[in-house]
Amino acid sequence: MDNEDLNTYSNIQKGISKKTIEIESALDIPYFGRVDFKEDNSNEFESLYIGKIGFKQGSKYGVIDWRMPIASVFYECENGRATYEAPGGIFSGDVKLKRQYNIIDSQLISFTDDIITDKITRVIEKVASKETAKDSVISDPYLLKKLKQYTDKKLKEIIETIRVEQNRIIRQPLDKVLVVQGVAGSGKSTVGLHRISYIIYNFKGIDPGKILVIAPNKVFLDYISDLLPGIDAEGVMQLSFEQLAINIIETDLNVLKDEKVEFFVSIDKKNLHQFLMDAVINVSKFKGSLSFIKLIDYIIIKKANEIISELKDVSIFGGKLKISRKEQIKYLKDNAPLNNKILTLKKIIESRVKTFIEHQSFYTNNVDTLKQEAAAFLRNYLKILKRIEPISIYKELFEDDYVYKSLYKNRYFSFVAQYTLKNFEIGYVEREDLAAICYIKYMTDGISHEKKYQHIFVDEAQDLSPLEFIVLKLVSQNNSMTIMGDMNQGINSHRGIDNWGELINNIYKELNSQYFEISSSYRSTKEIVEFSNKLILKYLPKATPVARDGEKPTIEKISSDEEGINKLKELIK
Repeated sequence: MDNEDLNTYSNIQKGISKKTIEIESALDIPYFGRVDFKEDNSNEFESLYIGKIGFKQGSKYGVIDWRMPIASVFYECENGRATYEAPGGIFSGDVKLKRQYNIIDSQLISFTDDIITDKITRVIEKVASKETAKDSVISDPYLLKKLKQYTDKKLKEIIETIRVEQNRIIRQPLDKVLVVQGVAGSGKSTVGLHRISYIIYNFKGIDPGKILVIAPNKVFLDYISDLLPGIDAEGVMQLSFEQLAINIIETDLNVLKDEKVEFFVSIDKKNLHQFLMDAVINVSKFKGSLSFIKLIDYIIIKKANEIISELKDVSIFGGKLKISRKEQIKYLKDNAPLNNKILTLKKIIESRVKTFIEHQSFYTNNVDTLKQEAAAFLRNYLKILKRIEPISIYKELFEDDYVYKSLYKNRYFSFVAQYTLKNFEIGYVEREDLAAICYIKYMTDGISHEKKYQHIFVDEAQDLSPLEFIVLKLVSQNNSMTIMGDMNQGINSHRGIDNWGELINNIYKELNSQYFEISSSYRSTKEIVEFSNKLILKYLPKATPVARDGEKPTIEKISSDEEGINKLKELIK
């Protein structure tokens, strides 16, 4: 048996071992649901059992993996009809029963039946009698029972209780940018992670290591990482945007701790301090804006033109080797990244010189003299074709006269420039500088295929700037993303986007984007959700509470920050 056969055998054994472990782990809860489904071209209902792990009995599935296309019937059957999309096409049919099981340690504890036909009859009767709903809460006994079991703060697997609105997001095609507005407590983080599991299962060419999860910080990454192994999503790359940026830039940078939120909260509202606050907000917004990209493009074009202006007609070895300036410029007008173009031209000049010397060696004994002349020429001329460093380009942007004059109407630009250059002097950059430097890196060096991802999931996306979203597009292999956030929960509004329309219609306007909303809130009581809805701006989505009652929120009046802190301490105790 040769090495290739051994590797094949080893991979087969690993696959069998993994499947065995999966099936053994599923013995405690082999399935959690059943749905009786009859396709339109069939005469009989078939009972489909849905579980975490699917397995076959002969040619048929005894238990269907929740991620399989047909399993969507279990989650989408509320009105007696269900449709699912599979490689063979789109299939529809009737559903008469949905059953949810509570199985513990292989023992059936209880089950709940949802008789779809009875439910439809009740709805028709309500409509006929013009009966209106008492309130807008969601009431699902099985779901409520599960929610009561979630006593800790960790993210939970939700395969037993996935709602219709969540299911449709999870099962969207890979070649899309999904933008999801999810209210607080809607499970959007969990839905995004379950979508990753769905993608890994259904798209066999996807490498988990090429799926990227972007979260605000390490604490949040730790919060979501515990769920990944339980939904077969191990090996997924998890980074904050700051970590991603450092990977792209490939340079050690000292990033200042972001304390802007604390600054905004603690600032005294005097005129000078108000100016500082406005300036800091404008600095952050400006550095993350699409307008800033135009200035970066300008400074890179300017740098390329400076190099072109220094090029000369080359004539060496007594005029026997000539390389025209026009020919050299041709290599710098290519669409490749700037440093790639510089390197290409450099190599072409070196190659032409080397080839000439090799050719002359057949006709002259003066090769050493030619080599000395070549070395002197290359040493002097190739100084023009030095590599461009992204950090130096970024610094130059804030020192450029044209940039300064073009923005002189912006009362804060002088502050932006001085503030940024001062940070450079002490060896630091800000979080808001990273996206711009990443973009410059892309323009000067490109981004290698190894640093790109097959799918990107962004959580708490409302706090990312337009330029940071551009960077995410640059590291996407195929424009496949799931972007989750809540415009009501932005804590970094000084740099975040203002609305999802800005992302879909402007930043990602050329991509295949689709917008979704998740409005059901599973975390808080009905009273808390209804209270918070009153505080939300009119144009932002409101939450729909799940039917869990609790105490009504109270309003405490305080006269100072110190009093507020002490009051919070009392409440926590």
